[in-house]
Amino acid sequence: MDKMTQMETKLDDTEKELTELKSITQGIFTATVKGVYFFRFTMFNNLNSTPNSVLILRKNEEQIVTLWDVSATDGNDTGSNAAVLSLEAGDTVHVELSPNRQVYDDQAHYNTFTGFLLFTI
Repeated sequence: MDKMTQMETKLDDTEKELTELKSITQGIFTATVKGVYFFRFTMFNNLNSTPNSVLILRKNEEQIVTLWDVSATDGNDTGSNAAVLSLEAGDTVHVELSPNRQVYDDQAHYNTFTGFLLFTI
């Protein structure tokens, strides 16, 4: 392999790593293999003047399930939702906070988004 090919390969690998890192830090899961996956997300809403916390789990841009919490006089609340999804390689899954809504978080990390492959198909 000549030096130019080695440099191009190294740049391709670096670009791929940066793309994967961007996806991870933005909370976007990208399926690498066709299969059935499990996803779960949890949110925390403290007593606040904001009327609702609303989260949406999306496969690509399709809404799959939602999670709502209405602020009231009952104090801090937490909620979770989950889905089992059939994904093609390249499909993405992410959690979206609805406009003009909020969730509460601090160093305890109350809000989570997790998922894993159940089996390939």
